[in-house]
Amino acid sequence: MGRRLVAVIVLSSLMMACTSFGIGGKGEGELYLEGTLEEQIEAASERLGEAEGQHRVELLGVLGGLHYELALKKDRKAREALGDPECAEFHSYQFRNRECGQRHLEARQKSLEYFAKAARMLDEFLSSAASEHSDRQEAHFRRGRALWAGRDQRAAIEDFEAVVESGGGQYYHAAHRELGMVRFYEQDLERARRHFREAARSADVEIAAHSTMMRGVIALHGGAVDEALVYLGSAIDMGRQARGRGAVDPVFTEALTQAARGLAGSKPTDEAIRWMEEHVQGEERLKGLELLAHKYVSAMKYGDAREVFERLLTLEPGPEDELHYLVNLAWIQRLQHAEERDELALEELLDYVGTSAVRGGKIEAREQTDELIIKVAEKALEDGLSGVEKKPRLRGLEILLRRHRQWYPDGDTQNDAIRLLGTVLVELGEYDEARQVLEPHCGRGHRSSCEVLERFLDLDG
Repeated sequence: MGRRLVAVIVLSSLMMACTSFGIGGKGEGELYLEGTLEEQIEAASERLGEAEGQHRVELLGVLGGLHYELALKKDRKAREALGDPECAEFHSYQFRNRECGQRHLEARQKSLEYFAKAARMLDEFLSSAASEHSDRQEAHFRRGRALWAGRDQRAAIEDFEAVVESGGGQYYHAAHRELGMVRFYEQDLERARRHFREAARSADVEIAAHSTMMRGVIALHGGAVDEALVYLGSAIDMGRQARGRGAVDPVFTEALTQAARGLAGSKPTDEAIRWMEEHVQGEERLKGLELLAHKYVSAMKYGDAREVFERLLTLEPGPEDELHYLVNLAWIQRLQHAEERDELALEELLDYVGTSAVRGGKIEAREQTDELIIKVAEKALEDGLSGVEKKPRLRGLEILLRRHRQWYPDGDTQNDAIRLLGTVLVELGEYDEARQVLEPHCGRGHRSSCEVLERFLDLDG
């Protein structure tokens, strides 16, 4: 059983440790709920069957809040299943990725079930509670979130509008943010813009940062890149402040990604690099510039991408990042010469990655490069390869891994190199070659190659 929570519900002044839902009644004594959220729901549900009048109204609100919190918990688990490093395997047919996908779907289904239950409980609470009840705003907000999770947009809008019509309160800015998201998905950008403008005034940095970022996204949709960059720069600053306080802030990464998209789509390379370096400092500067470089690659602006990766190499990245940038330069070289199929140029650059970089002192010790090459190959496959970049990048990985086997025939990472090479060949559709690489290794008892071969046979069959 997981971490236990204790909720003390005082029906003349409700206090709950597991949820902030604060519905209070008058003169009904005390009700204690303790344990996990599931256990508290079970205990409160038992009491609901015997409750009457105001006592029942308050319990409905409590149960709605508990189901809502449990839905959020399951929703977090669904996102964590996809973000789990153990699940970031290379391709969708691999076993662990399928397993993680299944965990995601199961957790997501559970979250939707609990959101639906929360909506029903809160609906009954709102139908029964007096119009002046102090917790109606919170109930409307949570019911709106629950309905929006189930994509009942019309009903969710009514609840969020009920909150903003109050003109203030704890959930006022959050409801404007939710309305902004609903309107954004409906492509009603003008109304979405107005809601995000109001939500950006929130004292809650997460709400303010996300709403500011969405103002930038809407500006990008309208082609107003300079305006968008002002908003996105502010969102990046707010995200950095939240990180400085130890907060987990996904807004920072998303704002950075959107800014890179806008810069790569409209600004000269030197100006784009300068903007990114001004707005993103320290180690995060590498991340921002790398995002910018990849946006250029996606837009097939390979010369611009090369400039950014070359700039990254001047910023004293660590050995692993440095090798990653060098390999990307090799891939760009291949993409720039796609018509001539100039694989010799790619091989020469990859040779530079593996040997010249070491001789030139860019990577401190040759003994490190075998591990770094494997890490770069694994990262490339984890990130996924698609569209115009896929085949040449896979070819680049194939050459790099074959070179690795030549350079480090007795290295500690040789097993990984064979497994990855077999995986790349499967992705390229060169199944006979993949068998030739994997079967002897599997026959010598190397389980990692056997697993790739088994997955490939399952896929092939």
